[in-house]
Amino acid sequence: MYDLPTYWIAILLFIALLVANAIGHRLGSRRDVDRSEGQTSQTNATVASMLGLLALLLGFTFTMALQRFDDRSEAVLQEANAIGTAYLRTRLLPGDTSPASEALFREYIELRIEMGRIDLTHPNALNAADSTVKQIQQALWSQGVRAAELDPSPTRTGLFVQALNETIDQYGVRAVALEKHIPEFVLYLLFAITIMAEGVLGYAGGLANSRPIVAILSFSTLIVLVIFLVIDLDRPRRGFVEVNQSSLRDLTSLFDEHARPSDGSPRAIPSTNEHP
Repeated sequence: MYDLPTYWIAILLFIALLVANAIGHRLGSRRDVDRSEGQTSQTNATVASMLGLLALLLGFTFTMALQRFDDRSEAVLQEANAIGTAYLRTRLLPGDTSPASEALFREYIELRIEMGRIDLTHPNALNAADSTVKQIQQALWSQGVRAAELDPSPTRTGLFVQALNETIDQYGVRAVALEKHIPEFVLYLLFAITIMAEGVLGYAGGLANSRPIVAILSFSTLIVLVIFLVIDLDRPRRGFVEVNQSSLRDLTSLFDEHARPSDGSPRAIPSTNEHP
C-alpha cells in the first residue's frame, strides 16, 4: 500500500464509503425488514458505538503518525547540529587534514540535502546515495585518524573525532526514523471499521426511510480527509506534509561564511559564532 499514491487511497476509500452506505440503505429499506421501535433503537445504538470506535481509532492512528513526523523533524535538526559542530571543529585539525575535512563536509552536506529530496519509493537512488555517504564518512574518519597521528591532543583532534562520531550516529538515527511507519494492519483495520460504520449508518437511514445526501457526503468527506492526513503524515519525502529541511540547507550558508580564502589560509571565525 505504501507505493500507492495517497490521493488514490483517499479516492478509493471515498467511493467505498458511498457504496457501503448505498448497500446498507438498500438493505434497511426492504419491505421484509423489521422496523419496530426496538429494532430502530438497537440499530441507532450500534451506529453510535461504531462511530465512537471509529473516532477512537482515528485519534490513535493520528497520534502515531504525528509522533513519527515529529521524530523525523527532530532527527533532521539533530543531524544538522552534529554536522555543523563537526565542520567547525575541522579548524582544530593539524596540517592539511583541516582543509581536506572541510571539503569533505561540503560534499557531505550537499549529498544529505539531495537525499532529502529522494522519494523512499526509489530504492535504487537511495541505495546509491547511501553508498556515497558512507564513503565520505569513511574518508572523514580517515582524516580524523591521520590528524590524531599528527597531533594526539584530546583537546584538538579528540573534539573533532567526537563530533564526527556524533554526525555518523545521527545519520543512522535519521535513517531509522524514516523507516518508522504506522503498521499496515492498523490502517486496514481503520479502513474496515470506517466502511462498516458507513454501511450501518446507511442501514439505519433505510429503516427510517430517510437518506440525507448532504449529511452522508459531508461525513464521508471529513472521514476521508482525516485518514488522508494520517497517511500523508506517515509518508516522509512525499505528499503534501513534508519534513522541513531548512536546518540542513542553512548549513551551506555557514560553510560559505566560514570558507577559506583562495590562498588556502584559514579565515578567522568570530568567537560569538563558533560553537564547537
